[in-house]
Amino acid sequence: MSDISVFLKDKKKATPNVKVAVCADFKDENGNAIEWEIRKLTTREMSDARTLCTSMKNVKAKGKMQNEFILDSERLLRVLTSKAVVYPDLTDKTLADSYMSDYPMDERTPENLVMLMLSDKDDFETLAVAVTALNHLTDSEETDEAVITAKN
Repeated sequence: MSDISVFLKDKKKATPNVKVAVCADFKDENGNAIEWEIRKLTTREMSDARTLCTSMKNVKAKGKMQNEFILDSERLLRVLTSKAVVYPDLTDKTLADSYMSDYPMDERTPENLVMLMLSDKDDFETLAVAVTALNHLTDSEETDEAVITAKN
C-alpha cells in the first residue's frame, strides 16, 4: 500500500503561469508590447463557468414539455478567458473604471472589461487561443466553435 501523503495539496505540482504578447496597444517605456499573464484554471472554475453560461429553455417535443439546456459558447470563451488572466488584474477597480465608467455596476464584469481592452478581434483571439491551449480545451467542441466565431 502506498503512502497517502503523496496526494496532499502541498505535494501537488503547480502549473506555471504563462506570459503572452496579446496586442501592441499596450507598451512599456521602451516601446515593447506588455505581456499578459495567464494561468491554468481549476476543474471547479471551468465547471462553474459552464454552469454560468448555460440556460434552460422549455420546448415541446413529442407533445410533451421538456427542458433543453443551451450553452452560450461565445460567453463561455469570454468567461474562461477572463478568469485565466492574472495580469492585468481584470478585477482592479481603477482599470475597470477607466473602460467602464458609464456601464451599470452589474455589467462591470471581467469578461466585459477584457472585450473592451482588446477591441481588436485578433487580439482577443490571441488571448483566447493561449487560454484554451494552456487549459487543454482545444478538443472541446464548444470552445473551438467560439474561437472560430471570435476569428470572424
